[in-house]
Amino acid sequence: MKTRFLQCFLFAIILFVILGGNNSLWGQSAPQTAEEFRARGWTHYQNRNFARAIADFDQAISLNPSFYRAYNERGIVYQNMGDSARAIADYSTAIRLDPNRPDAYINRGIVYLNQGDLNRAIADYNEAIRVDPNNFAISYNNRGVAYLRQGDLDRAIADFERALQINPNYQNARTSLNDALRRRRTTTLSVPLPSQPATFDAVIRLFPVNLQGGFREIYTTLITFNQTEAESLSTIYSYYLCNWIKVNIINAGKGNEIMPDGRTAITVYNEMRVNLIVGLGEITVVLLVTGRLPGGNDDWDTWGARVISWL
Repeated sequence: MKTRFLQCFLFAIILFVILGGNNSLWGQSAPQTAEEFRARGWTHYQNRNFARAIADFDQAISLNPSFYRAYNERGIVYQNMGDSARAIADYSTAIRLDPNRPDAYINRGIVYLNQGDLNRAIADYNEAIRVDPNNFAISYNNRGVAYLRQGDLDRAIADFERALQINPNYQNARTSLNDALRRRRTTTLSVPLPSQPATFDAVIRLFPVNLQGGFREIYTTLITFNQTEAESLSTIYSYYLCNWIKVNIINAGKGNEIMPDGRTAITVYNEMRVNLIVGLGEITVVLLVTGRLPGGNDDWDTWGARVISWL
């Protein structure tokens, strides 16, 4: 009797193991639709089971290739897996499918922010705010963080204050606002940083005439390589700003004055100059390959050397 009971008990365990993966036998139907796969994928993500989440989102997308939410949520999984490239690709697809929803702009902006690509992060938060200016405090907060890292304290403070208007309990925004206010109090620049003009024509007139042609070509090339006009304009203006810091602060013997981001002017200038020269080299290679001249009679080597000496 006892032996027969043990045999039945073991049989029941084996049956449970065999049938346990078949949800339909236990009152839970297997996913059939794109939405059902998406929902189960999100549950897997919340349980930190990223591989199963990706598999379910893949299935949802195969059933509905235009499924905005599946792309956006699969991007979140990839982002949490540390795969920024796939995350950006999924967010970008979601944005293409529906450019009037803020979620994917916000999420892609987070990736760019974490990568230090502040111009692209700001561009994404601008779009998120355009789509929904009143309900997503995170859009203002994260754009404020990007502005803060750029040293644009006034815009950062305005964004943190707007985020707190939407959500007065948003602790990250409150902490960032206090940090920005502290930095503004401790900034010791004896001359204010200039503001970026709104148009390319206004920016290009800030440069010496013999550099303008080359920067026009670079501006056009940056847009060709998928930077927005705002991002490209900010990149070009950075060259002028670097020279401005050199002339008005460094050469005036004020290199130890504190910039809005809390660093000394000489530290900011040295780092900025190196980064801009590296960027100049990368874009010049592209222009040399395409055979485009800097807009005057100079070749690119001569023009590039002139820019480096100007910075």
